[in-house]
Amino acid sequence: MELQFSIIDEDDLTACAELYVATFRESPWNEEWSTEDAFERLSDFLAAPKCLAIKAMNNGSLCGFLIGKV
Repeated sequence: MELQFSIIDEDDLTACAELYVATFRESPWNEEWSTEDAFERLSDFLAAPKCLAIKAMNNGSLCGFLIGKV
């Protein structure tokens, strides 16, 4: 497995939102997120000044990301 890391842009947000929903639906969080709500939350982070947003890809598929403010 060779991970590739790159900056998240707006074109990545749908895939990130789907991964966010799938992750936080599971234990230990057991939260109910819609893809639309997750997309909006991630969009807000991405639009913030000093945002850091990096995705991890494995064989062309999103497998993780981090997004926050520095």
